[in-house]
Amino acid sequence: MRAIFLLSIATVLFACHSKNAPAPAGPETFTLDTAALAEDHPDTTGPLYPFTQFINDQLTALDSLPLAVEMHTFMNGRKTDSTIISKQAFKKAMEPILADDPNRQNLRPYYREESFEDLSLEAITFTITTKNPALPLQEATVLLNPKTKAVKTIIIKRQWQTPDSTAQQTILWKANMHCHINSLITPKAGKAYQRSIQYIWDRPLE
Repeated sequence: MRAIFLLSIATVLFACHSKNAPAPAGPETFTLDTAALAEDHPDTTGPLYPFTQFINDQLTALDSLPLAVEMHTFMNGRKTDSTIISKQAFKKAMEPILADDPNRQNLRPYYREESFEDLSLEAITFTITTKNPALPLQEATVLLNPKTKAVKTIIIKRQWQTPDSTAQQTILWKANMHCHINSLITPKAGKAYQRSIQYIWDRPLE
């Protein structure tokens, strides 16, 4: 019964948000191995928790709030810059994350979702994963308040390659407050380095 209940939450939220979803971005270049997908992902048709739509809704809501967006940049743990950026610039920075929507038709078959109530974290947890290392989005974890079903935190893990380097990235999105993006960049020629960017638009009351 709990699994059915959690699936119902995701289905209802996906239906409510689908009309406001951002347009798909990027070329649809992935081909499907139907036999392998059937074995690894028994359900490749139902909606996954719409975390990218939640982030997009947060960005839209921020437009109407009298809040500034702070951006703090760190290189290998040392702060190198702090500034105020426009909300439009913040949206632009989030575009690659929003493009990694596993509910897109060409991506959905590569992902599976598990959900459970985590008593230690006092949260309902949705975890979306893939076994395809070529996809930028490798994992997304969404934590909901078990009483209100509101999103508390989203943790996203991404990876990609360029001709010159590889990158592993973790995004921590705290609802209504901040987004931290930590990237480990490994050049093919040179030493690996860590780049962290913090976007903050609100803080909890003390």
